[in-house]
Amino acid sequence: GTVDQSFIDGQDYRTFTVNDGGIMSPLIPVPQEHFHAQTQFRFLFESDATLTDIGYYFDELVIVYDQKVRAEEYALSSNGISTDGSVPGEWGAVRVEVVNDGNISDSILPQIIGLPAEWEVYYANPNGVSINEQSGVLLAPGESKLIDIKIKPDENATTGFQQMTFRGESSQYSDVNTTLPMQFQVMPDREPYILRPEVAPACPPGSSCPFSLEVQNRGDATDVFVLDLDTSNLGQGWNVNFGWTQSENVLVRPDTPVNVDFILTVPETAIPDSMYEFSLTATSQNISTRSHTQDIDVSASMISDASVGMTQEQKNNIWEMDAGDSISIEFTIWNNASRQDIFSISIDHFDVGSWVIESPPTQAAVVNSQSSATFRIEVTSPTTAQAGDMAPSITPTITSQRSGMVFEGAEFDEISVRTVSDLRLTLIEAPIKLKPGVPTQLTVDVENNGNGPVEAVLTTESIPESWSWWVRIDNMNHSGPIELSARYDNEYAVTLDIMILLPSEERAGEIHTLSFSVENSEGLPDIMNSDNVIEFDTITAAVRIPSLFANMTESTAAVGDSSSVSVTVKNIGNAVDDSFVVMASVSVSPPNDELMSFLSVGDSGASLPMGLYNPFVMAAGQEMVVKVDMIIPDSMQLNSRIVVSFEVIAGNNAENKPYELVHDVLILVDSQRVLNAELSQTMNGTTESGTGVPFWLNLTSTSSQDEIYNVEISKPQGWQIVCLGLLVNESGRNFEFEPGHISPQYEDIKCELHRIEGPLEGNLQFVVESEDGVLSWQDEQFYVFEQMETEQFEMNAEVLATSIAGFLFAAVILTLLLRKRSNRETEEMYDSHPKTIPLFETVENVQGPPISSPTPEPSPVPLRTGPEVPAEGLPAGWSMEQWQYYGQQYLDTKQ
Repeated sequence: GTVDQSFIDGQDYRTFTVNDGGIMSPLIPVPQEHFHAQTQFRFLFESDATLTDIGYYFDELVIVYDQKVRAEEYALSSNGISTDGSVPGEWGAVRVEVVNDGNISDSILPQIIGLPAEWEVYYANPNGVSINEQSGVLLAPGESKLIDIKIKPDENATTGFQQMTFRGESSQYSDVNTTLPMQFQVMPDREPYILRPEVAPACPPGSSCPFSLEVQNRGDATDVFVLDLDTSNLGQGWNVNFGWTQSENVLVRPDTPVNVDFILTVPETAIPDSMYEFSLTATSQNISTRSHTQDIDVSASMISDASVGMTQEQKNNIWEMDAGDSISIEFTIWNNASRQDIFSISIDHFDVGSWVIESPPTQAAVVNSQSSATFRIEVTSPTTAQAGDMAPSITPTITSQRSGMVFEGAEFDEISVRTVSDLRLTLIEAPIKLKPGVPTQLTVDVENNGNGPVEAVLTTESIPESWSWWVRIDNMNHSGPIELSARYDNEYAVTLDIMILLPSEERAGEIHTLSFSVENSEGLPDIMNSDNVIEFDTITAAVRIPSLFANMTESTAAVGDSSSVSVTVKNIGNAVDDSFVVMASVSVSPPNDELMSFLSVGDSGASLPMGLYNPFVMAAGQEMVVKVDMIIPDSMQLNSRIVVSFEVIAGNNAENKPYELVHDVLILVDSQRVLNAELSQTMNGTTESGTGVPFWLNLTSTSSQDEIYNVEISKPQGWQIVCLGLLVNESGRNFEFEPGHISPQYEDIKCELHRIEGPLEGNLQFVVESEDGVLSWQDEQFYVFEQMETEQFEMNAEVLATSIAGFLFAAVILTLLLRKRSNRETEEMYDSHPKTIPLFETVENVQGPPISSPTPEPSPVPLRTGPEVPAEGLPAGWSMEQWQYYGQQYLDTKQ
């Protein structure tokens, strides 16, 4: 019937049918939008059994998808299981697990990303069956399988881990895949190798001889090789064993071959030159499949007796050669054995460098018994060889091919390179004029073109004896030979500055032809003399050059003293200079107008003005002394600075301008000598004889040094003076003062004048003088005494007692005043104010009216005995009478 156009109207469901295998099957097309989780299909079948006895029935219901399954239904994952590396050239394996995490069966196609070139890979199941890379591995949903990735590294692969990636890809969608990073270890190989000796080990019949074989490890890792000997092929009585200390297990590193020691035993019946073989096998302990077997020949040798060296005639040859040349050396081989022998020749040498030593003949030398043979080798020196270079030492060696015995000759090391001298002198800059009195520079280059270091000597015969010349290198004076290296070093050439000094009296305008030459200090002839000499012409110039010489830049002076400074000026040119001017000036800090200075030039002694230019005419070579004398006033402050400046303008320089020379001398006023003395005034009137007259002498020192002053007091005959409790004799008394330029130093000297006898009036002469007599002070004072009358002592007992009491009271007061003054002197030591000098007043005893009583008989006046004389006796210069009157006062002062 007609195909229903709508299957959702609930009416009939007529559809088309398809003939498949003779069976008609209805097809129900369903729109794509109904394929989701909510879609339901309802199938209703009705049959009325028409035309059949059993009726119609459903044989099979098939739902057919007419489109591909979406990629979202597929999912893959993988996990690493194990890895088994391999050595280069061998197969290893990496096992991975692949899982189908999708909703539908899928085939996984394996592949490796990052496999190095020349490496091989294939895939297999754990049972060993290979997996086709095109069809892969079929996995049902949720199923997992193991895949073995077989990898074979290249034979030259580097040991270590190789990073690569496993990729499992869906056969339906290439975007559906799984990747797994993995690493494959290329394990180091261990490959033993036994090196076959070039010469078969040999041993004389009836002897046992040691020999060694080299075992190498050509793999990449250290291994222990197990050694095994097979001597089944040796003849009767022959034997090969390991050495006494040799182990059968040998540790061999890849870069360090090992020599294995053996002992060869040859029977006495062996025929010389007969040969057999044995086998040596080395097997790796780590990789037992790695082994190497080598067949080694051994032989019975003859007993050789030979030597090699040079005859005396050969040694007497000349062994010096030029650079780049060749020389032949001949050696002789002597066979001292009883039969013919065959020798291979070799040469041992060290430190060849650029030398070429020809190899000895490769053909073996056949030498009959008691005969000799010679061979030659050529030695070539480098073209850059330097003088004295020695050829490498050469040692000839011969090895008997029949016995294996080695004979070594004496070392030969007498070949050397001959010295070649080739110096070159080049003029760089020559002066046009020579200035007398001024060093003139000549610049030259000295170059060593020879083949070795050399000491060059620079000479000249063209410079007069009155001239002087010297050499400077790098601005430093140089004497003696000039050391030059070979050309391969940086010091083969040097620039010399030849300084030529003409005397000042050399006349101007003279033409001179000067020449210099250079030669080898050892006297070796130069191969090219033409470049060893330079020559040039020059002329003497007219020069006017002043010079100023001074022997001081600083000095000292004292206040109130004089000082002098001087310089010497000279015309060191060779012509008269009529524009020679000299000026001197003086400056003081702090300023002082009382400083007097005088300028004098030469021996005339005439004073010239200060601060002005004074012209002179100076002949060539003439010199004069310029002197400044100064008188330093007493008002100059201590530590004042006086600067005396000398200035000279004269001559002409290279720019035709005058030279200006200046020299300053600093004078520091750093000392002074000052003494101030003050004498107390005398009392008015006269003093009773026998009574002391006090006076003071004050000394003040402001000198900048220690001072010792001597105080002398001249007095009339019979008078005495006591100062500070001590009698002043004719030599006076010394007083010491420390420097007082910062804090004045004081000394108050208290004295008393006593008339013992002599005139009643007279002058005291005071003289204060420093120890060196530089400082002094003088003064004088006039004193008058009156004679004591005898009747004055004829008084009654009451008056006498009153007088004695008054005297004792005055003595006590005087003692107290002296002690008080002593304390005050310490406190006022640095007080610079004027001192008030105390004056004693004479206390007269006042007598009252006479007592109205009978006049008593005169009583004798008691004698004054004074205090007890000290145990050491009277003070120096004292009389007993003085002690009776003034002894107690002396003792009080001493206390």
